[in-house]
Amino acid sequence: MNRFYAIFFWITVFLVPSLAIAQNRPQWVTKLPRPTNDTYEYKMEKGYGSSELEARNAAIGRIFQGISFYLGAKASSYDVNQAVQKGENFDVIAEYFDIPVNKVCEYAEKIDADTYMVCVLCQVAKVGNRSAEFDFFAECDKKAKNPYVGYAFVPGMAQSKKGSVTKGALFITGEVVCIGGIVVSECLRSSYVSKANSTRDVNLRKNYTDYATNAAISRNVFIAATAAVYVWNVIDGIVAKGKPQLAYNGMEMRFAPYLDVVNQAGGLALNMRF
Repeated sequence: MNRFYAIFFWITVFLVPSLAIAQNRPQWVTKLPRPTNDTYEYKMEKGYGSSELEARNAAIGRIFQGISFYLGAKASSYDVNQAVQKGENFDVIAEYFDIPVNKVCEYAEKIDADTYMVCVLCQVAKVGNRSAEFDFFAECDKKAKNPYVGYAFVPGMAQSKKGSVTKGALFITGEVVCIGGIVVSECLRSSYVSKANSTRDVNLRKNYTDYATNAAISRNVFIAATAAVYVWNVIDGIVAKGKPQLAYNGMEMRFAPYLDVVNQAGGLALNMRF
């Protein structure tokens, strides 16, 4: 029974949420699609900023620079800025390099209380080919419906992502305490049942049976509490607003959870950006 509870909670609390987070973004953000012919290639860049527009401009600027290096024609910072400001669906980039460029997809996501990420995918004609045959790419998710939906299934993760580190820690602690209560109560129940079955004393058997019943009630209460805290965590993680990050003299500070698989360590990290 203890093994069943352990497997159940590991799957529901960790495995399923991890898959939800991985599937929250479109596939082309992490793996470029394959061209349908050999006349063009896919290029994708990410941009970050305090607003969606700033992040988009950063992504377009990186696309411009990436294409310039790809074609072996380095563009100046002034040219990049001019291209970003015009923002004519990459027409300005195509004109600058005299080569076909087609903007395919754009994906925007708010990854923090004050940080946006925009990914831009485009099709670029291969070097020396000015008559690329671009094909239609249908798998475009423009924007995440809610960037915290996937994180909300991990206790405390969405709250920490939104800047409410204390609230996130309380949800994690609540889940750990409740799960610990389930394990302890079940162990006590099993122990009392074993003792009741191993004695011939009627009074002792009655006492052990009563103790086992009380332990079973405690176990069920902890199970209900675990489910309640988990549901509360999911709802709060999706609908609650994030807290603003601490800013001082142009410096931003925030706490964020981290996991070091190589060194088998994890915790909260203090990040500062100047």
